[in-house]
Amino acid sequence: MNLDLRFYLSLVLKRLPIMLILLVSGTAVGLGVAYTLPPRYEADAQLLVQGAQIEGSTVTVQATERLQILQQQLLTRATLLDMARQFDVFRGEDVNTPDEIVSEMRNRTGFNIRGGNRGRIPARPS
Repeated sequence: MNLDLRFYLSLVLKRLPIMLILLVSGTAVGLGVAYTLPPRYEADAQLLVQGAQIEGSTVTVQATERLQILQQQLLTRATLLDMARQFDVFRGEDVNTPDEIVSEMRNRTGFNIRGGNRGRIPARPS
C-alpha cells in the first residue's frame, strides 16, 4: 500500500478555507440559537411513598396526602425565593419584587402523580 501523505496534506490545505468557513458559520448559528432561546428548566423526580412501618400505629396518612404535604413544603415562599435566587431564574426578565417572583414560580410549577389514583395535584396549595 502506497500512502502519500503529501498528497493528502495538499488536499486538506486546499480545502482548509472552506472547512473553516463551515466550522465558523455552524458555530455562529449554534451560539445564536442558544442565546436567543429563552431558558427553560425542567426536572423530574420519582418518589416511592409507603405507609408507616410501625405496628399498632393509629395515624394513617394516604400517599396522596403525603405528597400534598411535600408539595406544600416545596412551594413555601422561602423555598421558592431561595431557588429563584440560587439558580438565577428571572435574570433578564421584568420580575422585581419577591411577591412577583413567588407568584411566577408557583405559576410555572406543576406536580403530576403517576400511579395510585393518577390525579393531578394543582400547583397552588389550597
